[in-house]
Amino acid sequence: RGPSISVSISQSLSNWINKAAPKLLLNDDEILVLASKAEHTPIKVLKTLELDTGLHGILRNPNLKSFSRYLELRGEDPTKALVATLIKQYGDTEVAKYLFDVKHNSKIADESIKKHADILLGAQYAKWADDGVTPRTVGVNFDHRPETWGKNPYEKVWWEYLDVWAERESKKITKRNKTRK
Repeated sequence: RGPSISVSISQSLSNWINKAAPKLLLNDDEILVLASKAEHTPIKVLKTLELDTGLHGILRNPNLKSFSRYLELRGEDPTKALVATLIKQYGDTEVAKYLFDVKHNSKIADESIKKHADILLGAQYAKWADDGVTPRTVGVNFDHRPETWGKNPYEKVWWEYLDVWAERESKKITKRNKTRK
């Protein structure tokens, strides 16, 4: 007879697996049910899929794909809606810092994760521009000032956003000039 595993060790292992692995990997039919009911708001579904426990590792969580599918089935742009939901759950500045850190982290070897962070951060910049957020506001939120230049890693958030904001402002001016002719 071989060695036996005690019930407590077996139970502990089972508990660890349940905590370590996402509990809900939903199929399309289950996601469709969530998307079809008004009471299943994005924040509630985020919690149901256990994507509300912190930003760290969220881009690797397989439930994020289910959440994106849920948003798509609701008729929403998954990227924009995901960013808006993450901001609502975790805060605007925290989400931007997290995505920026992932995008620029040389220790992350998985380029698809970095690309996903880049796309989501771009969507966040677009949201800021759509919401009328000025570069000055972003500078304040990310402590971009002469005393921190070259010391604050998040000053690049300001520079990246400035590019997006300037491009949008330029397009507005061009459009306005064309309508005057």
